[in-house]
Amino acid sequence: HSSNCSSNTTLSVDWAVIRVYYTVAGTPVAASATLTPSSTGTYGQWTSNSSSSDVSAVSTQAGDTKYIDTPASLHSFSMSNFTLPTGATITSVTVNAVAKASAANAPLQLVAEKGTGSSNLYTGPTNTLSNTSSYATTSLVLPTNPLNSNKAWAASDINGMNFGVRTTNGSAIPRVTQL
Repeated sequence: HSSNCSSNTTLSVDWAVIRVYYTVAGTPVAASATLTPSSTGTYGQWTSNSSSSDVSAVSTQAGDTKYIDTPASLHSFSMSNFTLPTGATITSVTVNAVAKASAANAPLQLVAEKGTGSSNLYTGPTNTLSNTSSYATTSLVLPTNPLNSNKAWAASDINGMNFGVRTTNGSAIPRVTQL
């Protein structure tokens, strides 16, 4: 986001897949690139069910083969770097998690964080997972950066942000197989 951005150029960023929407000479162009977890973020409190790392457990949708879970805590990931096309303007960041419940009514929140402390953590609304047999996608749409006074997103904001998951109920545990 800079002063030389065209007002008719837009970009939309999704967590698992970055979807780029912008116009070139008045013609809409669509492209996509992958933005995946690259390392554990500030918070690493969930555990993998397999011998794989937490990053590997959520890098692909592997169902019950590889996932992370926990009874009550927060886990975030640094993401692969993102490059904003010249002249594009980000319109939103959508955080997606593919998850299911270990027992009915497992609470799952999607988060954005840029360090420790409550002023560096944005927690989305609680999604109550009731399906225990199959995984589904849960999303959090962030049209603006919640950790920068809700200003428009910039590529540097996305590259400096960690995204993750949070739960608060120890009896109904969410399983996350992909972020």
